[in-house]
Order: sequence, then structure tokens, then C-alpha cells
Amino acid sequence: ARLDGDRQVGGFPGFRPVQWNWSVLAPGAVKAWHLHLAQDDLWIVPPDSTLLVGLVDLRRSSPTASHTQRLTLGGARCQRLLIPRGVAHGVANLTGRPQTLLYAVNEFFSPDPDRTDEWRLPWDRFGKDFWAIPRG
Repeated sequence: ARLDGDRQVGGFPGFRPVQWNWSVLAPGAVKAWHLHLAQDDLWIVPPDSTLLVGLVDLRRSSPTASHTQRLTLGGARCQRLLIPRGVAHGVANLTGRPQTLLYAVNEFFSPDPDRTDEWRLPWDRFGKDFWAIPRG
């Protein structure tokens, strides 16, 4: 991702990252669900990784409120996804090898429980089959 002269990520006007993170998901790992009320996330899946991403819009005033999406990112293409605040999200590695997720946030993480913006939901909050691979 390229930053312009105003520290915005190209293709995502207004998104100014303050922290970059790197995560490796073990085979079969599911990291779900959580959301932020004060920050946006920019996820980048490199071309040598393939990840299943889950999104549920919990913003009451959004035109896509309550909509659910499953996306496969990566798979020989570098792909980026901006996740707005108020959208619950998670990720799963359904492959047999470790997969990489790079992500940037536009607010700093706070370990203080009174100031955190990490709101956790149970992994099966939107159904136990959400992360299953459809057969057929």
C-alpha cells in the first residue's frame, strides 16, 4: 500500500494508518468475531496467502445494516479490504499451511480496559456454520 503526501493510503481517501500489524494464522485457525467503534481496519492479504473473511454490518444507520458477507482474499493476488468501524469481522485459514494477514489501523491500540476499542463477540455469534466450507 502506498501512502500519499498526506499519509493517506492510496485508494482509500481519509484513511491514515497510525499502526501496521502482521499476523500469521495457523492451518484451521478462526479468529472471530470482533469490531471497533472508533477505528477502521485496512486488511492486506498477500498473493501467497488465501484467507476467508467474514463481515457483518452492525451499524444501525447503514444502508447495509445486518448484511453478512463471506469473502475469499488472496489466492495469487494481493488484495486489500477496508473494514469500517461498526462492522464485525473475522478471518479463517481453511488451508493446510500458515497464511499471512497484514493490517493497518487508524487509531492506536490501548491496553487499558477502560479505553479499549476491541469489542469481542463469540466465534459462533452468526452461526456455527459461518466458517464451514460449503460441500457440493
